[in-house]
Amino acid sequence: MKKTPKISVIMPMYNAEKYIAAALDSILDQTFHSYEILVVNDGSTDNSLSIAEEYSRNHPEKIQVISQENAGAGAARNFGVKKASGNYVLFMDSDDTVEKDMLSALYASAIRHHSEVVFCPFYRHGLHGETTIEGSFNFSPRKVYTGEDFIKNSEYIITTCTKLYQTDFIRRFEFPSFWFEDVALLPVMMSYAKRITYVPYAYYHYLRHDSSIVSSVSNKQILGSVDAVRYIREHANPKIVHEIAPYIAHLLLFMCVRRPAFADLYVNLLTEYKEYINENTDFAKHPHLQNRLKSYFQDDYVMIPKRIFYDHFGKQPLSPSQEENVKGWQGTLVEFDARIICLNEENCDISEHPLVEKAYREGRFDVVGQYFKCKHLLEEGGIALSADIRGCKYITRLLTRTRAFFAFYDDTSISPHIYASAPGEQVIRDAFELLKDHLAEPCSMSATLSELLLQKNGASYSYQWESNFKSKYLKIYHDTVRIYSTNVLTWDYGLGTTIAAIHREQPQLLERDGERCCEVNAFYYHTLQKLIRDYLLYKKDQARQDVSKQNVKLQKKIAYFRGRVAEQTEEIDAQTKRMKLLKAKNTHYLSLIKDFKGRKLVWLAYRISMKFSPPSEEIDSDEDF
Repeated sequence: MKKTPKISVIMPMYNAEKYIAAALDSILDQTFHSYEILVVNDGSTDNSLSIAEEYSRNHPEKIQVISQENAGAGAARNFGVKKASGNYVLFMDSDDTVEKDMLSALYASAIRHHSEVVFCPFYRHGLHGETTIEGSFNFSPRKVYTGEDFIKNSEYIITTCTKLYQTDFIRRFEFPSFWFEDVALLPVMMSYAKRITYVPYAYYHYLRHDSSIVSSVSNKQILGSVDAVRYIREHANPKIVHEIAPYIAHLLLFMCVRRPAFADLYVNLLTEYKEYINENTDFAKHPHLQNRLKSYFQDDYVMIPKRIFYDHFGKQPLSPSQEENVKGWQGTLVEFDARIICLNEENCDISEHPLVEKAYREGRFDVVGQYFKCKHLLEEGGIALSADIRGCKYITRLLTRTRAFFAFYDDTSISPHIYASAPGEQVIRDAFELLKDHLAEPCSMSATLSELLLQKNGASYSYQWESNFKSKYLKIYHDTVRIYSTNVLTWDYGLGTTIAAIHREQPQLLERDGERCCEVNAFYYHTLQKLIRDYLLYKKDQARQDVSKQNVKLQKKIAYFRGRVAEQTEEIDAQTKRMKLLKAKNTHYLSLIKDFKGRKLVWLAYRISMKFSPPSEEIDSDEDF
């Protein structure tokens, strides 16, 4: 008869033929033996199922493979929980591995403390071979914590697979059907847990790879993360809302950075939850959070729409490079939920301004395009781009951080090839009115922006923006407008880490003394030389800071282990005292027993002697014995 396992390992599987064998081997190598593995095949279309079934045939007492139509990891986990026969459940992804003593360590903690949930840190293996340990808590392994303690200390740490759950406890919940179901359910489950324990050693190896949903920054399935946050608010324990509210705020801010393509969606949800977060968060305990939320929670906060306007007048086809640039914006600068609008003769009235009409007749299509881009930004808001701009990095997060932005072309002018604004902003209104006075000039928008921002508002270029890698822009128009240095804008936002097309002019290749070379603007050449020098100095300083930070981390670890040693020493001393006391008591009891046995033998001998030779006088037994 098959024994009931103590742990059920539930492993959802979808197209994991490269990883499933290693995952199963790591479980089969456990030092803990009372477990079952439930592989839930979620409609795999590759060779995963046959590999898992072969393992099941070789280990029928341990591995069971069950299949369902493709319904997502959440449905697979729910199915596995229903089939689980163990007292505890461990979730494991089919592309991860675990250390051989994970089950024994977590189960020992669960039994010792009667835990509903036991969790531990984990190894995160990145896309480029880097490995970090994450999910560490400043919790004692000898204490029992509550869900409120966990939520308070986790901020945005979401890992379903590094935890051992009491089966009766987890059956009270169900994973939702959308993507990021673990992000949704884990905080909800933990918010209701009354007995949580922590094992401070990393046993789980979490592997990120290109096909992982969490590795994507733009996949449509990422939108499930918005549903997940809503699920947390609606289903988490209302008794600890004072911890759930700041947790949600931290999570949304983290997602803005982690998945910048959809930063606008996270910020929209953040502002929607403004009242909820403010009412239920003690900012005296979360001062850093309050500072990060400050700009988003202002009453007049607005966001630049995720809408790109580019111009193409003259009814001539775009050049191949321009076509490639425009096609590449979606998936680099913005995602599928953005609009890219070409302004041309079909959607713009050329005759609405006599100077615009004249510029069109003269073939000055760039002037015409700048006029209509500026007009549409004033009316609708968005980003004005030149088709010569190539995108390599998402710009969406920048759209949430200011109401309008521009970039220096060099130290004496503003670039007319990229600027952005929310609808109706005063800076664009002023620019549009001023542009009408410059329409007769060949570089009308460049002249307009230079006059408006540099001359009238006193903006001035600072090399420090390029070199100190901290201060990246200046603010004007009551801090509603940012002007970036060109280098910072291209490296930090939207235009990518390798873009060379921020400027319309292309460098000309020349041949001198038999060698090919190109002429460059002297400003950029000298700036580049300064940047190279200052960047090397910056990296040296950063290296020193990194060493200092590592020393601090090392000291923290040393202090932590010293504390652990002290705790264990105290526990050993206490056990030693208890054993000495018990030994003393045992010695006392043994002496009493010996004395009792001796007195009993004397009494028996007396009774026997009395039977055969009665004494001459009566003895008082109570007095003598």
